[in-house]
Amino acid sequence: MPNESLTNSPTSAVKDACTSLSIAFANAVDSRNYVRVLEVFTKDGVLQRWDQEFIGQKAIAAMLDARPIDVQTRHICSNIEISQHAPNEATGITYFIFFRVVGNEGQTLPLGNPNLVGEYHDRFQFTNTGWRIAHRRVKLVFSDEL
Repeated sequence: MPNESLTNSPTSAVKDACTSLSIAFANAVDSRNYVRVLEVFTKDGVLQRWDQEFIGQKAIAAMLDARPIDVQTRHICSNIEISQHAPNEATGITYFIFFRVVGNEGQTLPLGNPNLVGEYHDRFQFTNTGWRIAHRRVKLVFSDEL
């Protein structure tokens, strides 16, 4: 049986584009650049996290706007793996470590243990504006909140 990771190997351009989207999402959320967060999704993109599902950019924007202003976050992404299944379709997984601290941006905040370790499970779609995330499911692996 062929190794699926070899038979579905994306071109380096596809891998780079999809990897960049995954990282751009995390960086944009952390910097509160919500316009950029929305840009990484298709117009009808889905963000599924915990027991919630946000369908379309308007719903994703509302979720982002509800984030507390006095909480600073950092998503540390790694172990990104992309598989291409068709010329305009790919999937990916990204591991992330999540830190959250109450405090104002611009000041050095105390470092504690990570709040979460999880995975992003993504379905990417090639659109007329390039690769975008069509569906992102956030899976918790470890949490200090359980």
